[in-house]
Amino acid sequence: MLPTYRMQTELQPRGFRIDPNGKFLVVAGEKSGWISAYRIDKQTGDLDLLSRHLVGKGAAWVVIADCR
Repeated sequence: MLPTYRMQTELQPRGFRIDPNGKFLVVAGEKSGWISAYRIDKQTGDLDLLSRHLVGKGAAWVVIADCR
């Protein structure tokens, strides 16, 4: 069983998605106006912050598009 823990992301994380390969997590903060992208460590479940982007207030969902 993997350990459970808390990690600070965006203020009031409302929308979040894990990509289809399970490598990345994207979180939108409803009250922060930012989205954050994390790499997921498949062995430990740890999140490594890759980038943050200002998107405007009120983000409520995240969609990961396959742009191949």
